[in-house]
Amino acid sequence: MGFILILLFQIIVIIFILLSIIFNLIKIIKGKISKKYFILIFILLISSKITLFNIILPKVKDIKCYFANDYYTTTGVCTKFNNVKGITELEINNVIYKINQCELKPKIGVEYTLKYLPNSKFIVEYSELKNKTDN
Repeated sequence: MGFILILLFQIIVIIFILLSIIFNLIKIIKGKISKKYFILIFILLISSKITLFNIILPKVKDIKCYFANDYYTTTGVCTKFNNVKGITELEINNVIYKINQCELKPKIGVEYTLKYLPNSKFIVEYSELKNKTDN
């Protein structure tokens, strides 16, 4: 359910930003605020477009797979990871995957099996594979 909540939050934020852009453009046209704000609005518009196309749309495409439990699976050794603001990114087989769980502390050199969504590479399930030499 974390996948859906994150997606809804991101959609609400983008809607809020786009509404803010529209209201400020109206204020600029009416002369209520300075035309210097065009630069700020342009920057917000570009960053919103990047966020929409690179982050939100892949997740929207994955909604059908999420509810159908139609996940892709991969197995590989973790070669790199990064944990920033609760979103953990792992690199396995030269592909970066994302997981929204702060408690996952991936270890470099450990083999994992991941079930992930195909477009956003968002990990739904994961498991650490035990080494064959471990008892």
